[in-house]
Amino acid sequence: MSLSVDRVRAGVLPIETWSPSAARNVTFRYVDISSVDRESKSIVGVRELPVEDAPSRARQVLRTGDVLVSTVRPNLNTVAIVPEALDGAIGSTGLTVLRANPKRLLPRYIFHWVRSPAFIADMIKKATGASYPAISDRIVLESHMPMQRVDDQQRIVDILDKADAIRRKRKEAIALAEALLRSAFLEMFGDPMTNPKGWPSESIEDLCLRGASLVDGPFGSTLKPEHYVSAGVKVVRNWNIYDDRFDATEFKYVAPSKFEEIRRSEVVVGDVLITTKGTVGDVCVAPDLAGPAVLSASGTARLRVPPDGTYLPEFVVAQMTFPSFKRYLHTFEAGSAQQYLNLSAIRKMRLVRPPADHQRAFRRFGERLRATSGRTSAAYNESDRIFGSLMERLFAARPT
Repeated sequence: MSLSVDRVRAGVLPIETWSPSAARNVTFRYVDISSVDRESKSIVGVRELPVEDAPSRARQVLRTGDVLVSTVRPNLNTVAIVPEALDGAIGSTGLTVLRANPKRLLPRYIFHWVRSPAFIADMIKKATGASYPAISDRIVLESHMPMQRVDDQQRIVDILDKADAIRRKRKEAIALAEALLRSAFLEMFGDPMTNPKGWPSESIEDLCLRGASLVDGPFGSTLKPEHYVSAGVKVVRNWNIYDDRFDATEFKYVAPSKFEEIRRSEVVVGDVLITTKGTVGDVCVAPDLAGPAVLSASGTARLRVPPDGTYLPEFVVAQMTFPSFKRYLHTFEAGSAQQYLNLSAIRKMRLVRPPADHQRAFRRFGERLRATSGRTSAAYNESDRIFGSLMERLFAARPT
């Protein structure tokens, strides 16, 4: 195959814009950044909104095959392709919409390209903003991508689709294990929002009165980009935190002397970590980070459970990631263009409190389940590595 590179804009078409004031329909389907699942690279949770409630960002008409690229936190690679069922939906301007020119590009070729390590690295490099990095439509459109004949593109798409299918099957096996853990939670404790077993409940504020602590990251004036160093004390940012999973693959650092200034926001093993900006409400238990660590200046909070043993952090995370609780959590969000959680809202959230021996039994079950699913996770990681390697080879290009 003969490969060359060109700007992305050379292979895409203009998109249509939409105005709520000119809309004839009473409601519309709205796709924003929160609608895109960054793990599955698909659109989920589309909202049906009345025209009169249209957000100011609801301006882009989406068509089948459009490729969506989130303009915030490009390291998360929040991208998706619009399915036929969402043809005509309205997209947020927080998403760059790439509509393939059929004479030059295939939609799924673009979709795989924007998932490639080369594209992600380029977007991270060009992002601006330390605490909330972002790119623009222009940066995406002016970036370079490999261009080749459409039949060669189809060959690449076929190969990557097959490799991706293997990854997805292994990912589904992991998801089944997670679903089993949720089923065990439901069997042992019931839905935490309806509390059918009548467990005592209390607010997080109540927990704080019994020795728990809830803090967020240091103020931006206290921790600025210039305080980061190449090695030192780990800084836990919101993109380290996923539901019931901590991603330890990437950290920023501050000097030990800076850590002493902001020690109030220290993170220790067993802390419950919560994302409060960007992707709001992801919750996990802090692992052993092999040394001191601290929250970032934006988008993170940590709950340290009471020392009396009435709550285990693993149980709190399982409760806060249970689907009904997640919906409840999102009712506490504030903000219009960008949702966020503040500490006062988190303090109002209520948790059920089963006996400690029930929580310990649940933790033991979770540990056994994770041990048996470890091999599946390893197989998924290997298929993910192979998928990335295929992308690098298939998209290798030289300028013409």
